[in-house]
Amino acid sequence: MDTHIKLLARQLEHIANQIGEHVAFEQVRVFIAIALHQGITLPDLEKIVDMGQTATARNVKRLSRYMARGEILGYDAVKTERDLRYPKRLACSLTARGKAIIEGVPSE
Repeated sequence: MDTHIKLLARQLEHIANQIGEHVAFEQVRVFIAIALHQGITLPDLEKIVDMGQTATARNVKRLSRYMARGEILGYDAVKTERDLRYPKRLACSLTARGKAIIEGVPSE
């Protein structure tokens, strides 16, 4: 069991370090949920991560790439696009950078 916990700790540390400096654990949770459920809509993501609408949207925004006050911000690890089934909803998926982070997660 100790070995499994050590591996999990290394995996979480890898993800957090690769996403970026000052990433919050709740952002790591959102990132992992999106990685597991590519194309997930924000309402469904809220249920999986057990966060409210505002907190979920804020974490997705920080994990994505956005512009504020003329400056490009965010971790560029996830992206949102209109859901083809429900155009009023946003679907979340990993960017190329996000996929690279997942591919680099240690398996041993």
